[in-house]
Amino acid sequence: MRWLHTSDIHGSAMNINIKRELDVDILSDGGDNLQGSPWVDYAGAQVIAEKMNESGYDIGVVGNHDIEVGLNQMREWVNGCAFPVLTANIKVNGVKPYIVIEREGVRIAVLGLVTSAISQWISEDLWRGVSVEEIASCAKKWVAIIKEQEQTDLVVGIFHSGWEGGMRGENETRFIAEEVCGFDIIFYGHDHHSAIHWVNNKEDKKVLCIAPGSHCTMAAIVDIQKRDNCDDAANAFELTPQLIEYPTAKFQEWDSDYQCWLNTPICKLAQDIDERDSFFGPSSFINLFHQMQLYFTNAEISFASPVNYDSLLTAGYLTMQDVYTLYRYNTQLYTMMLTGREILGILEKSYSLWCNRMNTPDDDALFMDYILDDGKRKGLINISLNMLSAEGIEYEVNLMNGADSPVKILRMSDGTPFLLDKTYKVAINSYHGSGGGGLLTDGAGIMHEELRSRIAAVNASSSRQCLIDFLKSYEEYTPYSKKNWRFIPVEWADKALQRDRETLFTIHC
Repeated sequence: MRWLHTSDIHGSAMNINIKRELDVDILSDGGDNLQGSPWVDYAGAQVIAEKMNESGYDIGVVGNHDIEVGLNQMREWVNGCAFPVLTANIKVNGVKPYIVIEREGVRIAVLGLVTSAISQWISEDLWRGVSVEEIASCAKKWVAIIKEQEQTDLVVGIFHSGWEGGMRGENETRFIAEEVCGFDIIFYGHDHHSAIHWVNNKEDKKVLCIAPGSHCTMAAIVDIQKRDNCDDAANAFELTPQLIEYPTAKFQEWDSDYQCWLNTPICKLAQDIDERDSFFGPSSFINLFHQMQLYFTNAEISFASPVNYDSLLTAGYLTMQDVYTLYRYNTQLYTMMLTGREILGILEKSYSLWCNRMNTPDDDALFMDYILDDGKRKGLINISLNMLSAEGIEYEVNLMNGADSPVKILRMSDGTPFLLDKTYKVAINSYHGSGGGGLLTDGAGIMHEELRSRIAAVNASSSRQCLIDFLKSYEEYTPYSKKNWRFIPVEWADKALQRDRETLFTIHC
């Protein structure tokens, strides 16, 4: 039989003929369907369910972005799906921990799990009433139940959890594959990487782990063949994995009303703004977010980061489509009370994820490794979402290895002293303000349980709507950069950053 898996679709087009085109017996999805594109917000959860039904999905799993839109929308999607939606470590009506299916005479148990870091980065208001169980211990519990109660030939995990790293409980696939015995195949996602891994568990049994990536760019396929006359249950099946480019969608989802909505003008942009600039110093791209956040919060300091890595908006009229390019995910805007020492800790953590510590002028300035194009090309090791810069203060980032601290805050932007023991009003999005990326916990040293007490205000509108309202206040918006921070030593940094820019982006030019 042939099993095809997608994950982290984020509202991308689904091919309604994919099962027939690729002769697929089982079609599954690993979650994150309800946020990440303008189409999702325009169409709504029910339409996403209808498109997945039309595509012939057999199994789905809840992702963190399916919860982040709010439980009402998540339930609407779950109830609209004509296939079972699984997730063992959250308790929501209509969501099952596992199912047993039978194909070609083979009984298969399928267990769903979602990253348990949800409770650390999503505002409690969005998941109130839903308990989130730690993912690895939950996997162990339910595999034991399946072994005891179900007579199955294969056990398959569908995890909305990346390979490894991130926050506590976020990316646990490798750990579970090695430590929780019983899985034959694990389809995983959340980290947006495409990969195939074979892992030996504690019983020295091979477990296939495969991830399709995101946004319907790739699909994961496993061909499952039962070996003839095999008495060894552990080797009764031959598994052949592959990653393929996702076939082009066969339906036109963009109706005229939606296209008109996408093209709605917001304001005129006087000059281009390029997200690429954000990795190499202060940029007009990030300054737009700082301006918006300071405008709506009246805070003294703002934190913001690149979101999409490689967005370019050209001069002319900005549309609703452009705003979604700027702000793909629908976070909230927090005003938090943080001390100067905690603000310094956030910046130190951010730049440790962002920058290399240089030993010679020829070293990379950015934290990169050969992780792109099957190890042929360097890319950023960490996601840009956690590369926060600040506005409202002036500071330097020392790239030289051996510096006492990579960050030195010089003063407030108005020229007054910056004090480590003073408490400041800080504008930050809800992902980071709730602990996402570990910048406020690992960086600032704030206990996760204390974060909520630091929130002075939550803006009534989403961050994206705040950005729309901010831009609408201008007939013509002129981008500019505050130039309030820099990399040092300049004689090393300038040349290294130019080399790194060419390394990261020349291929796209």
